[in-house]
Amino acid sequence: YLLPPTGITFISDVDDILRVAKIWSPGRALLATLSRPFVPWGNMPSIYAHWRARFPTAHFNYLSITPSPLTPAYLGFLSSHYPAGSFTARSLSSFFHPRLALAEQAIAPFPNRTIVLVGDTSNNDILKVFPELAHRNPQISCILLRDTGATDQTFRSHVHHMKAFESLPEGTQYFLFREPDDIRDIDFASGGCRNESI
Repeated sequence: YLLPPTGITFISDVDDILRVAKIWSPGRALLATLSRPFVPWGNMPSIYAHWRARFPTAHFNYLSITPSPLTPAYLGFLSSHYPAGSFTARSLSSFFHPRLALAEQAIAPFPNRTIVLVGDTSNNDILKVFPELAHRNPQISCILLRDTGATDQTFRSHVHHMKAFESLPEGTQYFLFREPDDIRDIDFASGGCRNESI
């Protein structure tokens, strides 16, 4: 995927941020992945389309630790609902810290691009990996997290393991949001990461 050296790269998790998966419920997650059509979460496709129009040099990297044999279903879903971009998937041989390795793979070639990470609070791995990525990569300016406990009644754990976000490096902010429209008009190009009206 050819990109200019500067601009904004959105590195986005897919499950429960771009599509409904309910990964906290193994039975529902299996049905949502193996036997039912993928369904976008809320109006996230319109948010990403808005970002594509607002930031012409934006790059979208879609990241999933779902094993690579399931890639075709993810690619079909993303190409139908979200802007064109690159897709980084877990290989069958990747067992240890796959999300960290996949994100580093997407970030490393572009040291001068502004990075925005997008995920959700139902995934403890994201809550550990995103702050670690911020410490390793100073170009990460913003971390957006869907507050899953506040947006889905089937997610029973309302305890967020947010301790690592208390010591983010200078220049990196995070923002918890409930609805996709909460993040629509953030000015990432100017270093923004918050919707002050929320």
